[in-house]
Amino acid sequence: MQKKTKIVATIGPASAAPETISELLRAGANAFRLNFSHGTHKDHQHLADAIREAERQSGLAAALIADVSGPKIRVGELQDGKIVLQNGQDITLTAEPIVGTAQKISVTMPEIIQHATEGEKLLLDDGTKELAVKNKTENELVCAVVAGGELLAHKGINVPDMDLGVAAFTDKDREDLAFALTLGIRFVAVSFVERQEDIAAVRNFLREHHAEHVNIIAKIERKRALDNVDGIIAASDAVMVARGDLGVEIPFDEVPAYQKEIINKANAASKTVIVATQMLESMTDHERPTRAEVTDVYNAVLDGADAVMLSEETAMGKYPVAAVQAMAEIAQQAEKQYAALPLKDDFMIMSDDPEDVLSLNTCMIAERAGACAIIALTASGRTARMMSRHKPHQAIIALSPNADAIESLRISWGVEAYAFPEMPENVEQAIAAAKTFVQKNTLCAAGDPVIITGGIPLTFRGVTNIVSVQRV
Repeated sequence: MQKKTKIVATIGPASAAPETISELLRAGANAFRLNFSHGTHKDHQHLADAIREAERQSGLAAALIADVSGPKIRVGELQDGKIVLQNGQDITLTAEPIVGTAQKISVTMPEIIQHATEGEKLLLDDGTKELAVKNKTENELVCAVVAGGELLAHKGINVPDMDLGVAAFTDKDREDLAFALTLGIRFVAVSFVERQEDIAAVRNFLREHHAEHVNIIAKIERKRALDNVDGIIAASDAVMVARGDLGVEIPFDEVPAYQKEIINKANAASKTVIVATQMLESMTDHERPTRAEVTDVYNAVLDGADAVMLSEETAMGKYPVAAVQAMAEIAQQAEKQYAALPLKDDFMIMSDDPEDVLSLNTCMIAERAGACAIIALTASGRTARMMSRHKPHQAIIALSPNADAIESLRISWGVEAYAFPEMPENVEQAIAAAKTFVQKNTLCAAGDPVIITGGIPLTFRGVTNIVSVQRV
């Protein structure tokens, strides 16, 4: 295994060809993100078809993630596609769908006008422009420009302190997710989550569509989500530290601390965690990343992220393959640090869960025994994820009879998952079958020590109950 950190690459116009996607797979991409904030269903169908063709061409597989847009507030259409806002000027925001000028622009969500209060701060275009509400009518806000500049059409608007009373899972999201399910997605990323009830709504939708196998990624990008992050993590299958909007909603200097906190809490809960946004942003236009970006990716890996994500770099950038290659190289360098560090266990200080203790001790035994690998027999994928969070020096080989569990592990750190058709009913059968599998597939050499762990029988999901030291 060349790298253990997984890479999520967003597919867009710059990477839509099957040949390019094949190169992304060979460079180290493990999952592809379809961003439903942009494009039509027909566009996404073409992208999904290209991904499947690339998998056939390369012989490599990747997970497919549908990122639904959520209640994103945006600026409407503008004359000539852009306007210039001058500091100190007044500008009116209206709920009516007009073509905007420097004096009046439309917004895509009327709730912002209904709930705004005098003096409230509105942040536009990733926080680079700021308005302050002066007064309001039923359908309009008059605002003063506090920080101006050139504003493009369809740019986002953030209102960190405003409760819009809008659910994170919108009607558009429902339509997009219903379509995405026809593409064979394995993950849905839910935008602008604020509370665990937002995740429950998506879970119910998946259940109604007989798609319980699809894992939910909660995107932490709203100030209100930080107050409810424990419940959100508990309700989700994975979380994403979406630093773009989060860095607008809270002071930018607080983002690193929250990133570390969210990663730690996700690790403690055995939930997959992705760090996203502006990781190698300069590679949208340049062939090499900045030193600061390299450090950012490196530290995200050391913080304990399972995966790191590329957005515009691979969707719109000039060098999509080079961006994945660079991210893979940085991750490999960071992973070398783990060889010199003790197992990651800082999130377990207060845990008295026997499975937590078992997962850490399994990794410790593997280290002391000089094991070739940790073999996780798993029906749900949980056993492998529990090992993964400790960042063991050994490869984690997940064997599962459940295709959905295998797919769910494609973005878990250090895990290589394989179909395991055996259904052993007792410990002896399980150990023999696991040893035969790794030897037959040359994952370990004859005589190598391996640690076998899992829940036996495999039909009994959710409980890890064996650890065995064996030789192949």
